[in-house]
Amino acid sequence: MNWKSELIARCENALAAEPMDEIPANIDPKVVSEFEYRRFKVVGHFDYSQEMFLGPRIKNGVLGYLVITPFVRKNGKPILVERGWIHKDKVVPETRKEGYLSHLAFPQGEIEITALFRCMPERSGLQFDHTDGSRLFNVHDVPKMAEQAGALPIYCQMIYDLGDHIEWRTSSGKEKSSVGSLVLSYLNPWNAITWATGSSSPSSSSSVASSDALFIASHLDDETLQYQEFEFINEGVPVAALPKLTFSNNHLQYLITWFGLAFCSSIALGYSFYKKQRYSTADKLIDAKRKDMRRL
Repeated sequence: MNWKSELIARCENALAAEPMDEIPANIDPKVVSEFEYRRFKVVGHFDYSQEMFLGPRIKNGVLGYLVITPFVRKNGKPILVERGWIHKDKVVPETRKEGYLSHLAFPQGEIEITALFRCMPERSGLQFDHTDGSRLFNVHDVPKMAEQAGALPIYCQMIYDLGDHIEWRTSSGKEKSSVGSLVLSYLNPWNAITWATGSSSPSSSSSVASSDALFIASHLDDETLQYQEFEFINEGVPVAALPKLTFSNNHLQYLITWFGLAFCSSIALGYSFYKKQRYSTADKLIDAKRKDMRRL
């Protein structure tokens, strides 16, 4: 119980600490357990050619998978990064290249991400073996994932974040303009046309929608912009896990349960011996009386 309490306290402190600005180029997988739940920042790019999926997993009644993509670091070997849950219809990478959130669903080029170290349980002998070359995994098998992706056996998780990352966009004004057009087209194609031509909208409802689209398009550089989770799911943006501990500490409960059962069992055992001795004494008295009667 003390060991588990210390482990939880250490992981809570690691999770609450400020993210490390960088991680060493050469990481020993054996020491990652000492940094579990420690957040860090790393610069590099995703290798979608080696993307893997874990599942299936159900989220709010919807079928999907966890996306694990090797992240090629700028100053070291690739590591495995769990980007989050994705809808089953967005498994194919090409389905995430279009849309107004494509820079979050399928980021290109060198970017900076924030993740945390995790130590996943080893695959047991009762679980199915992974088929070589398959991108689908049923359980966490970090050594096999790393071998297949050509990465270090280091598993990391991205952190739940519905905010925009403007630094992941192309910095040219042309790209920003095209992104704004995608936003408008997604919300209301007719409004996109009227906005581009400068003509008046046909109805007040479309004017309201156009105003919303114009607001989003004009605030693409707003770092405080937040999206809804359903937008991430529809556009194929992986929904990362919430940064919380998954450890359980029930040792005190176990102690009370098993020592209580042992105490009650001891009382029951003592009572059974007492009862047996009592009846054995009565049997002896009956046998003695029977002998006396035979003598008479």
